Amino acid sequence: MNPLPSQVDTCNTAETTAQQALAELGITQLLSFVKHYSDIDFDASQMHLTDAEVHAIAKLFIQQLIESLNGKLIAGALLQLTYTSRLQHHKFFHLKHRTILHYPS
Repeated sequence: MNPLPSQVDTCNTAETTAQQALAELGITQLLSFVKHYSDIDFDASQMHLTDAEVHAIAKLFIQQLIESLNGKLIAGALLQLTYTSRLQHHKFFHLKHRTILHYPS
């Protein structure tokens, strides 16, 4: 007899995939930031925000971002990504190919 293939918990897998996607897009960080934010004008710990309120605030921020997007902003973000990527590549290349010189005493 052939053993039955193990069943994958698709609900759990879908939830894990969704959590990973949220984390990669920075949504998890945004939710945490809102939930724990504190400055002179606002202290989330004093507000006792519910998860629904935190999600609604994050949704408003994302909507505001979408409405404010324009070509100049997108081009600036791309330029920053390109510069950061090149800088990291440059640092990695020099660290990888660095030679250590030993001078006789």
